[in-house]
Formats: sequence, C-alpha cells, structure tokens
Amino acid sequence: MFWKRDHSVIHVEYIDAETGQTTGHVKLPIGKLPASFETQTTLERNGRTYSVVRADPMTAAEFRRSGKLRLVIRAVKIEHADPREMLFSLPTIADPLPAIVAGSSKLGKNVLDMRDDDWRQREFVSLSQQELVDRHLAAVGRIYEQEREGIGFRKIHVRADVASPLAPATPGLEEVVFAGGAGLMRLDGVSFDGVAGIASDVFAMRLLCGIELYGSIANDRIMSLCLGDARPNNAPLASAIAPLIDLARRHGLCLVDWQRARQIDCAQMLAYFEELR
Repeated sequence: MFWKRDHSVIHVEYIDAETGQTTGHVKLPIGKLPASFETQTTLERNGRTYSVVRADPMTAAEFRRSGKLRLVIRAVKIEHADPREMLFSLPTIADPLPAIVAGSSKLGKNVLDMRDDDWRQREFVSLSQQELVDRHLAAVGRIYEQEREGIGFRKIHVRADVASPLAPATPGLEEVVFAGGAGLMRLDGVSFDGVAGIASDVFAMRLLCGIELYGSIANDRIMSLCLGDARPNNAPLASAIAPLIDLARRHGLCLVDWQRARQIDCAQMLAYFEELR
C-alpha cells in the first residue's frame, strides 16, 4: 500500500516580484505558516517587511502534502506622512460592508472580487427616495467642489443611511436573473481584495454583454442591485440591457453613480452604458 505522508517541515523558496529571481530558501515548521495565503499576508525577512504577492500553492493543505512552497514577495516601503496631508482616492463610500461568511474561501470559486471602497458605488435606487438621492448627490458634489486636491480628496462623504435603496420595491432573485437575459452566468458571490472569504447574503452575476450585477439579498428578495466595474463587451448592448431597463422602469428605479455624482433615469440608461465601453 502506498500513501503520501504529510510534511511537518516545509521548504520555502522566496522569489523577488520585481526581478523574478530566487532570493533565498528556508525550511519552516508547518505551524509557522498560515492556513491560507488567500488574505493579504506580510512576512519578515532579515529585518525587512515583505508582502506576499503570490503563493504556490495557496493553502496549507496543499503545501503540507508537497512539502514545498514558493512565495513571490515584494518589499514593503514604509513611508511616514502627515495624516493631515493624506488624500482619499474616492469622494464617497458606502457603509457598512457586508460581513464575511465564517470559514468561507474564495479560492477556486468564480467570484466578483472588488476593493471594499467600490462596494455599492453604482446602484439602482427607488425614485420614491429622490430626496435621499438629492441630499447625497449634493454632498458628493460639495466634495468635488471644495475638497478636491490633484487626483484625490481631503475629505470623503460616507453614505450610511441608504440601507434599502430599492424600497418599496423588492424584486426577487429570479426576476433579476431573467432581466440578465440569455447567456447570464451566476457567480459564486462577492469577495474583497486582500480579504479571505465570501461576503454574506450577497449575490453576483455576469451578463453576456459583460455587465456585472451584484447586491445584497434577504429571503430571496433583492435588497440592493448594483453594477460591477466590468465594461460592456462588443455584444449588442441595446438588446442585452433592454430587460434590465424594463425591470428598472417597472419598479420605478433610477441608476445612481455615486462616485461621479450622477443620477441616470431609464431613458438615459442606454447612453450611460454606452459610455462605459
């Protein structure tokens, strides 16, 4: 009978991310290594801090079997700056973020991976909440007018009270899937860059034309419906998004691009999507 024994000591090879050259080898006890490199990871070598750009393999279960681990690393440049001089990269963000499902992993999954700042930057909002939309768009506009400095912003507007943007509409998941049209791909969820796991109570899908839809869901009812960052591809756009525009029209929704301080009504949506190409 033959079997593969697990390794308690792992041979680690370090590779410089900039040059692709091997910079060292070390043998480490399995207990000194993380269970997974799915989350953003740093390590110390010779008194310097490095970030792990890529790990092969990614999980302890894998390198425990092989006894080998290759880490592509990049030195972390620590710069001390006056907090008063630091700029925000975006004029607005949504709060809060969804929780991460305990013990979940995005490894091997087809997920929509995004920066946490990009959560709900472009979303459908009920026209019945026009007063709320106007207030937040005005606040973002003031950030652009009064707080912009170069490519950044001295302050940021936090949208913390747009908890149910579709209300009173509560479209079902299957209705949104139908609006996605033929060729729609259901994804395994949403994850955040540098964070292990998949967001809780969130759905994601990719239309044949390349547009990504995602949002929060409760009891099979859609609570928020947002656009991902993917640009439309060369598929015929008008026919591809017609069911989506029809869904917005039936439920009295507009599309709000919070980052650009723009409200897009149903009659303007096709032109807006064309701009994204």
